[in-house]
Amino acid sequence: MIETEAVIADLQLSTSLLLKFFSSFDSEDFNKQTTDGSWTPGEIAEHLLRLDIAINRILQGPSRSANRAADEKSANIKYVFLDLEKKLQAPREIFPSDTIKDPFSIIGKIRSERHKMIEMVQTKDLSEICTSFSHHAFGELTRLEWVYLSIYHAERHMLHLEKFIFVD
Repeated sequence: MIETEAVIADLQLSTSLLLKFFSSFDSEDFNKQTTDGSWTPGEIAEHLLRLDIAINRILQGPSRSANRAADEKSANIKYVFLDLEKKLQAPREIFPSDTIKDPFSIIGKIRSERHKMIEMVQTKDLSEICTSFSHHAFGELTRLEWVYLSIYHAERHMLHLEKFIFVD
């Protein structure tokens, strides 16, 4: 049985950490290139926002009963996203734009999308498989697995950014 309150608590904690993390950047550092040449904090924030928007659409979409545990793929999703040694390639649909990012705007939008996700956790059957989209690496996922994919994905990017010192 899915403990909805535990899922909400995990999502709220992830959201709180994510918002606090991105709020620690001023506008200049939010758009500053990392020493390894990867995405800026602002680009990562927009990338996370785009994924959360996509996940919310998936969570609202059609679904069917699963013939497996609702969290069957969660451990593998966590393992893949939290293995920082492995380079992952994001789908083009969730790439950040080439524009300068406003931290306050993006943070507000992330907060809004995460709030929508919490509402869906409260109202949707998390054990059902979402049928509108199949993840390129994990296949069909339950609503519960999509929520945790969002959480682990955000954690990956925060850990990655913490590893690098910004160029002056």
